[in-house]
Amino acid sequence: PSVDEGVLDARRKLAVLSEEVLQGRMPAHSEGIIAGLAEGRSQPEIARRLGVSAGVVHHNLAALRERFTERLVQLGMLPPPVAAGGGR
Repeated sequence: PSVDEGVLDARRKLAVLSEEVLQGRMPAHSEGIIAGLAEGRSQPEIARRLGVSAGVVHHNLAALRERFTERLVQLGMLPPPVAAGGGR
């Protein structure tokens, strides 16, 4: 893909992520976690800013990634994951 296609794809994925967060379909503190990561902050730093434990940030970030990936697969923006073991 060209640079323009890559930028367009990233913008589409960002739009999906924004919609999912705005519709409340992402874990608690998603906006703060995403903003903190975009600012280059560490998970412990994000946790302090949000007033939660680093474990909460870690868990919610993992859930956010999983839900976002699932949504992109549902929309056909990512291929479905390959099953472990390769079907052997």
